[in-house]
Amino acid sequence: MRKFSVPSLSPPPYPSQAAISANNLQLPPCDTEVFRGDYSSWPTFRDLFTAIYVNNTRLSYVEKLFHLLRKTSGEAKEIVSKSPLTNQGFDLAWANLKATFENKRVLVNRQLKLLFALPVIRTESASALKNIQSNINGCLAALAMYDIDVSNWDPIIVFLCSNRLPETTLSLWEQTLVDKAAIPLWSPMDTFLTQRFRTLESITDVRCPSPPSTSTYAFQQQRTAQQHQNPSGRRNFHTLPTYRLQHNVFYAQSNNMFCDFAKNV
Repeated sequence: MRKFSVPSLSPPPYPSQAAISANNLQLPPCDTEVFRGDYSSWPTFRDLFTAIYVNNTRLSYVEKLFHLLRKTSGEAKEIVSKSPLTNQGFDLAWANLKATFENKRVLVNRQLKLLFALPVIRTESASALKNIQSNINGCLAALAMYDIDVSNWDPIIVFLCSNRLPETTLSLWEQTLVDKAAIPLWSPMDTFLTQRFRTLESITDVRCPSPPSTSTYAFQQQRTAQQHQNPSGRRNFHTLPTYRLQHNVFYAQSNNMFCDFAKNV
C-alpha cells in the first residue's frame, strides 16, 4: 500500500513589532518647546533637544545650530547667537548653554522653594488635595534626579503636608495611624491623599444639584420680571385681565397671559 505524507501546517509568519511600527503606525512629530532661559525647564529642553537634534545623524552641525537658534529666546538665544553659524559654532553654543544653565545648586533650590511654599488648604477640596500631592511627588522626583537622597525625608514631608491640610482631612489622616508615637512615612500618606480626594470627588458628584428644567426656569424668570415691574407687591387693577366675546368663546387677556374660556351655550 502506498503511503502518503501529510505536510505539517504551520501558522503564517507574523510581522515583527518593528515592522508594524515602521509601516503602519504614524506617530505625531515630536519637538521641543522654545527654551527661554528658565532653570526649571532646562533639563527637559536639554534631553529633548539632544534626542531630536543633537543625536540626529542626518543633520549637519550648522543645521543643528540653526535649529538651536530657532528653539531659544531671551537670555538663552543671546548665548547661542554669540557663536558663528558654522559647523564649529554648534559645539561652542551648546557648551555655553550647558555651562550657564547646568547649575545643580540653582535647580535644587528651585525645587526646595516649591516644596516649602506649598499653599495651605482652607476647605475640603479634591482639586487642592491633588495639587499638593502632585507638587510634593514632583519635587521629590526632581530632587532624586539631581542625586539628592530623599529616602529619609519622610518626617519632613509628612510634617509639611500635614500643616497644609484642612481640619477634617487632617483628622482622618490621624485616625489612620495605629501607633500615634511612631514617625509616619510619606508612602501611606500619599495613598491616603489619593483615597481622600477620590472620596471628595464622589461626594461632589452625588450631591451636585441637577439644573432646573426649562419650564421651571421660565416661570422663575417670569416671576422675577413681574416683581421688578411691581416691587410693592400690591395688586394693580390696571393689569387685571379683560374679557371679550368672539365666536362664542370668551377670551381673557392680560400683559403676561392669554386664556380661553368656552362659553356655555
